[in-house]
Amino acid sequence: MRFLFLGGFLLLACGEMTSESVDPCGAGEIRVEDQCLPVVCQASTRLCLDVVEYEICNDFGTNRTRSTCSEDEICYEGTCVVSDCLPGQQRCNETGHRERCARDGRFETDPCPTGQGCRQDEQGVRCEAQICSPGSTRCEDRPDRDPSLQRCAASGTEWEDVRCNVALSEICLEIDGVSGCHRPFCDPGDRGCFDEHTIGLCNGSRNGWDAEQSCDREAGQVCAGGRCVRQCELEIGNTSYMGCEFFAAELGNLTTLGHEQHPYALVVANPMDGSVTVDVTYKAHAGSAPAFAEMISNRQVTPPGVVLHSEVRDAQRQVVPGQGQLSGPIDDVVIPSGGTATLLIMVNGDRFNVGPTALNGRGTGLDYRGLRLLSSRPVVVYQFNPLCCNTNASNDASLLLPVSGLGRRYHAFAGPSWPFGGNYYPGTVTLVGTQDETRVDLYFDHAPNHTLILDRQGMPVPDGEGWATVMLQQFQTLNLESGNLGDLTGLRVETDKPVGVFGGAVCSQLPFGSRACDHLEEQLLPDETWGRRYVGAPFHRRNPQSTRETGYFRLIAGEDGAQITYDPPIDQLLAASVEAGIPYGVGSPIPACIDFLQGSTLVLGPHENCEFNTQIGFVAEAEQRFAMVHFMSGQESTGLAAHAGDPAMMVVAPMDQYRAEYMFLTPSTYHVDYVNVVGPEGMGIELDGHPVAEMPCTDRDDPNEAPCLLQDWQAFGRSGQGSLILRVDEGPHVIESTQGDRFGIMVYAFDSHVSYAYPGGLDLIKY
Repeated sequence: MRFLFLGGFLLLACGEMTSESVDPCGAGEIRVEDQCLPVVCQASTRLCLDVVEYEICNDFGTNRTRSTCSEDEICYEGTCVVSDCLPGQQRCNETGHRERCARDGRFETDPCPTGQGCRQDEQGVRCEAQICSPGSTRCEDRPDRDPSLQRCAASGTEWEDVRCNVALSEICLEIDGVSGCHRPFCDPGDRGCFDEHTIGLCNGSRNGWDAEQSCDREAGQVCAGGRCVRQCELEIGNTSYMGCEFFAAELGNLTTLGHEQHPYALVVANPMDGSVTVDVTYKAHAGSAPAFAEMISNRQVTPPGVVLHSEVRDAQRQVVPGQGQLSGPIDDVVIPSGGTATLLIMVNGDRFNVGPTALNGRGTGLDYRGLRLLSSRPVVVYQFNPLCCNTNASNDASLLLPVSGLGRRYHAFAGPSWPFGGNYYPGTVTLVGTQDETRVDLYFDHAPNHTLILDRQGMPVPDGEGWATVMLQQFQTLNLESGNLGDLTGLRVETDKPVGVFGGAVCSQLPFGSRACDHLEEQLLPDETWGRRYVGAPFHRRNPQSTRETGYFRLIAGEDGAQITYDPPIDQLLAASVEAGIPYGVGSPIPACIDFLQGSTLVLGPHENCEFNTQIGFVAEAEQRFAMVHFMSGQESTGLAAHAGDPAMMVVAPMDQYRAEYMFLTPSTYHVDYVNVVGPEGMGIELDGHPVAEMPCTDRDDPNEAPCLLQDWQAFGRSGQGSLILRVDEGPHVIESTQGDRFGIMVYAFDSHVSYAYPGGLDLIKY
């Protein structure tokens, strides 16, 4: 009982204490841990003091704690938030509009007034008047430098520089009304086409052409590649021996042995599908207008019974009805597809080559003896001087180059002057003008070899440094003839407009002093078309037992000289030569290549030339471009009495200019015609659609067995190059590789005391 009472008392005492307790803190205070503290803030709140500082009120409201937001934060509504900016800050955005930073640290658009854009620089952010359309471009001219590209800023208030890619040669150009970084469309002085019929000159902005010269529409000319060409030339593609405009010239030849009755001829072959028309014009003198040359209808030559005609034949080599004995002006002569036209030339009722000089040449001087041939579509053209026959005893032929393939720089090849009976027959270099007012600079640098016969007017004597200058007109020829024991090889020709250049000799012997002489000629390649690799392929050996029958090769270096190597090595070539490779034989004025050898390399200085002979084929190669010509030895070198030919001259085509297909022509006026195919050993070849491997000759000496394969592929050293020889019949032919490989061809013929040789064709790509 006593314990129950005590418990009840205790409970009663506690109840009395709770009911009587009172908070002792006054107003605005709060009791915290038996202390009365003043309330200074709203409990558990945060308050921004400025942009980055804030204070935190504790849970009782009795204390404030200051703090600062982290570096990338600001205080917003009492909380630190990640910010883009500081409130009140301004900027111009990428679209050129003004923005202002709001209290939350985010930019908001604050647009400028209409017509103004946001400008921001070291002076700050402001609205300015727009001066250009945002994003537009312009080319800003700068003194002494190419224009620079500028782009209007997004705000439209300023132009900003844009760097073009200098490594790509870019400059600022305006094209189609828009300026940008481009490689120049052209360079100062370049020519192109302003429109279809107008040559253009590169304008000052280098972004197009200014009209400079109109083409002759009546002559069918259009603008192509910065020059006026006939429409038909556009069908050709790459510049080659096929063309639409040619300039020819009958070169000096013997006037004995009835030469006057043996006519000069142009022979034209049509390689196109469909017919072509051809006309030939000349100019009698400086004051005359061009006139049509006339054809000789027929001409009887020695021996009696041989009659030549101006005629047109079809692809089957049959005379086209009504075109068997043509006469009159050479005006729109029609040649069928695959056909040929033989044009015996007269001017003013006589042979084009009027009258001999005392030396059976024309002397050095100017004359109007050029012929211009125009065709409606691309053709192949040859000149034969004369066309027939062996009784003339002085013949050669040239593959004519179209005007599109001519150049402004040449190094001449010629035959040496040959003494005969107390007199001599000169070597010749003949230039033909293709345009009026053509400046010609000639450099004679090998005195005394470069002596001239100065017996005609119009040719100045070279000055003390070896230069002579002549003005040449269209149709005009400048004929240069070497003096006694002279040689014009190496003569340099530099012109301001394209010209044709022929090299050769009135009549020359090979070897020197060995009977008989023969006319030499070939149209020469401009320096721009030279190559670095050549194949020297022997002509068909007329008499394999002869030790004197050989080929003579003359080489010329350009302004960089040439270090030429051979395969087989040149010592092997000279071991297979006549008289240790002496050019033209003992007594000739031509430099011998053996004198330029350094070990097994032929080293020619700038513009130097030399010659050697050999009986075997070879490949000649150099890092520098050079040129090479091949001469055929005369009949006496063979030991044969008949049908063995006499000297001829042929330009060797660079390997760079080989083609995969050729159309070529062989005349009917020689005893036997041949074609050498030169290229990768063993390549497949078709002649007129027939594989040559399937047409071997059964008789080496029967000229009537043609066409046939006379000699299969013969390799030259380890070069992988070689040649095969075909005996061919008269008329036009097409020869091609079966796999599209590129190769070269040599076309030539033998008869008693006469021959001809020319490259069957080539590209004329300029480097």
